[in-house]
Amino acid sequence: MITKVLDNISKVKGEFAATEAYKTIQYKLADNQKVTIDSVYSLNGTKVLQTFGVEDEHSLERQRQGWVGIMNNLKSTLILRTINNTHC
Repeated sequence: MITKVLDNISKVKGEFAATEAYKTIQYKLADNQKVTIDSVYSLNGTKVLQTFGVEDEHSLERQRQGWVGIMNNLKSTLILRTINNTHC
């Protein structure tokens, strides 16, 4: 079970659909929105690609901004944990 925080107020629950260690995470939110996160490794670092299904409640731009915010929070968390040498 996973939880996504929207606007730091509400929580939306979902289920993992598939995972491949260090490569892919796929999950489906309770509203059936599908999300895939892929990690692509290269000599220049790791690129994290997030693909999500569009829902009807909010504009595409607002959804994009929300997902960008989630990814920026993830990036900050991973950087801090790397600096502090702790596990996720």
